[in-house]
Amino acid sequence: MDSVVTAFPHTQAIVKTLTLPAADLEEIRSMVKLYAARHIPLPEEEIVVEGCFLERRTDGPSTILMIVVRKEDVRRHVEMIAQAGCAPDKVVLDSMMTPEKEVKTLFSTINLLPEEDRNQRFRLRLKKDLIKTGSFFLAFGLSMVVMFGLRRHEKRKYLQALTRTEKDLSAKTKEWRAMQQEIRMMQRQTSRNGSFLHLLADVQARIPKTVSIESLSFEKGQSLDVEGACLQMPDILRMVEALQKSPLFPKVELVSSGRRSIGGRDLVDFHVSCRLGAGKSPRMEEPSPLMAARGNPMDRDIARKEQAILIDREILRTQETIRRDYRLLQARAKGIPESGTTGLLKELEALTQKSGVKLEHIAPQSRAGDPSANAPVSMVIESPWTSLARFVYQVYESPLILDIESAHLRLKSDKDTSIEGEFTLVS
Repeated sequence: MDSVVTAFPHTQAIVKTLTLPAADLEEIRSMVKLYAARHIPLPEEEIVVEGCFLERRTDGPSTILMIVVRKEDVRRHVEMIAQAGCAPDKVVLDSMMTPEKEVKTLFSTINLLPEEDRNQRFRLRLKKDLIKTGSFFLAFGLSMVVMFGLRRHEKRKYLQALTRTEKDLSAKTKEWRAMQQEIRMMQRQTSRNGSFLHLLADVQARIPKTVSIESLSFEKGQSLDVEGACLQMPDILRMVEALQKSPLFPKVELVSSGRRSIGGRDLVDFHVSCRLGAGKSPRMEEPSPLMAARGNPMDRDIARKEQAILIDREILRTQETIRRDYRLLQARAKGIPESGTTGLLKELEALTQKSGVKLEHIAPQSRAGDPSANAPVSMVIESPWTSLARFVYQVYESPLILDIESAHLRLKSDKDTSIEGEFTLVS
């Protein structure tokens, strides 16, 4: 804000030029006040004394301009100006009101307004500024409260609308959700990711032709151990490196290796253990989650309902696909032969005959505390490698949705190419 300066008539002031040995402005003011107290016949509390340099010297006395005015005259002058709507912040002599820059600079330190009046004006101005600032922040706070209230009201209305939409869509998609759940469960059961068949195919593709496999031990979700022999150690290292690149094995390590001689030939035996990772089951695509990890409960409810509505709308959009997949599931279920343990035993016997493997032993197992009618079945078979691979493939193609929980394969002897396999299967 610009300050208001008013000109006081010099005819009502005492102006005197003094020569004083001082070079500092504060020192000059003290000297002229002392001079005025001695030579001006007015009480000190009734006058205003100001001084400024007319000529400043460092090698001798300086020329000083002393101005003395009565406080009462200055206040009467200021009140007259204030009636016109202006409140002067500074009072100077009228002879100092000149456009000349040098003169204005010379008298720039002069202010004839009484010091107590200056302090009062400063306090009033500070109070007004504080009131303005407080009013601004109060208005800002109130506007924020109003905006927050309006926003919360809008959110509540939006949440109510979402609740109605979610309830309506949930009723429409209830049947489709049940179908979708059955389809997903079937997809998880029939997925070959991480299955024994999947692992066999991956190992067969990665093991070098110079490596001979003598035994395989499989425990679902845990490990696959491979034992065999080759002519050179580098072949084993290449095999381990190839298996480490497989996404099915998070960890592959060479457990042991050793040399032996057969018929004058040196062989290197090895044992490699592959830790199994969790296989990913195929699933139907869903919209990406919108659930907010942070926020107040209302925001979390809105995010949850928005996500539920998106999923329901996606289900309605893909209902024809769900209907088709569900019909295929029902058609496959109609082709399932006798269920239960008896049906499982009959199905496995039929698969051994179909694939050309020799069934040595088959029997159901019992699990303590498991009331399921479909108990695991253990079986021992003997066959060449090609017939055994065909048997494993047909197990996973069975309409009973079979799964191999564990398998142990080994060559019967060095001279016999037949493989003896022990399996534990479930339906």
